[in-house]
Amino acid sequence: MDNNQSNSVWAQSIPVKEQLSVIKRLAKMAGFVKWKFIFSGLLVLLFSLVQALLPWMLGEFIDTGLTKENTTLQTVLYFAMIFTGIRVITSFVSYFQNQIYQDAAESALNEVRRRLYQKLHSLGMRYFDQTPGGSLVTRVMNDTESFFDFWFLFSTLITTVTSVIFAYIFMYQADAKLALWLLIFLPIILASIWLYQRVSSGVYRRMRERLSSLNAKLAESINGISTIKSFHQESRITDEYLDINQQYYNARVSMIKNDARLLGPLNQLLQGIAVVVIYLYLGQTSIRGLIAAGSAYVFISLATNIFSPLSNLQQQMSSFQDGVVSGYRAGKILDETEYEPSQNAGADKTITDGRIEFKNVNFSYDDKNVILKNLSFVAEPGQTVALVGHTGSGKSSTINALMRFYEFQSGQILIDGQDIRDLDMTDFRRKTGLVLQDAFMFFGDIKSN
Repeated sequence: MDNNQSNSVWAQSIPVKEQLSVIKRLAKMAGFVKWKFIFSGLLVLLFSLVQALLPWMLGEFIDTGLTKENTTLQTVLYFAMIFTGIRVITSFVSYFQNQIYQDAAESALNEVRRRLYQKLHSLGMRYFDQTPGGSLVTRVMNDTESFFDFWFLFSTLITTVTSVIFAYIFMYQADAKLALWLLIFLPIILASIWLYQRVSSGVYRRMRERLSSLNAKLAESINGISTIKSFHQESRITDEYLDINQQYYNARVSMIKNDARLLGPLNQLLQGIAVVVIYLYLGQTSIRGLIAAGSAYVFISLATNIFSPLSNLQQQMSSFQDGVVSGYRAGKILDETEYEPSQNAGADKTITDGRIEFKNVNFSYDDKNVILKNLSFVAEPGQTVALVGHTGSGKSSTINALMRFYEFQSGQILIDGQDIRDLDMTDFRRKTGLVLQDAFMFFGDIKSN
């Protein structure tokens, strides 16, 4: 593999504008299950509200209920039953929310793969000449697999935003000054997420490109195993594969280092500092007088409600970047315009006798190097015609033009006196047989092949 590939367009960071475009496209693809996503989001909203409400309820009960001399065991049991009941209901809400969201994400993933597969079958042979098969397998299978985590990130994002908002609301109710002090940590966390997004897109793009190259080399080696063994090239091919594999390993190590520096550890550090700030503030307050134990519990619990979702969001930022890069790569297939040759409007003519005529046909694979130049011949029905020539003289190119695998540049190809572009392609394929030199057997029985 070329060592300069790391500097290729595929290895560069994706601009923010293009990332937003990828997100918009993936969201549009998932539009058919949007109501599942919306309903799941409403359940997340309810779950986050209850998660913030429970610590506040317990704190209020500690300060008001447990401090009264006339509080009975029955009161405590009633509160415990209510608290437990809410917890149970919350668990069911979380279960159904996850189930609905994951079902929607899987449906969206299935839709993307369907579109990619259909798109590949609409592309012309020139596209497959220029793109390794292993790379396409990676984009359709491996790249799309990351979309599930990508869509699931938005559930985490909703959970994080709502959890932080509700936690600060109940913190403000308990102690407005301390709640404002804790707001200092939010810009730091948001800055770390922004920095991670800026740094990691190029790393993930390089990693995905190396994986594509790895799969392409593997597919090439397996398909060409007889040639490799015939010319005793096992050692060279193995060295090439190991070189690409090492580059993929290096890209993954870079990703791990970025994740280790900018994700979990930073959040844990900030959470620890936040707890220290809470204790210092409450300690200073206790010097001037007694502090309510419930208030201390509320702040410690709600601080966890803030940092735990933020930590989850940061951890899933890697999945987000992976999804954006994968969406960008898959989108390149959907945007590809190298279609198979198209027929004329209203093409509905059919083959009757099978008379084939080439009239001054010019054909080139790249629109630069002419392979067939002013080719003319006639094959009458029932006649056997052999094309003989050296390798590269145009025998296969003649068949490629006749079979409409590639578009010819000028001249005419006539079947029964009709322009081949006016034929109905379904009828044309049904009445035309092609036997290749190298037989390819599809998986299945003899009948299906």
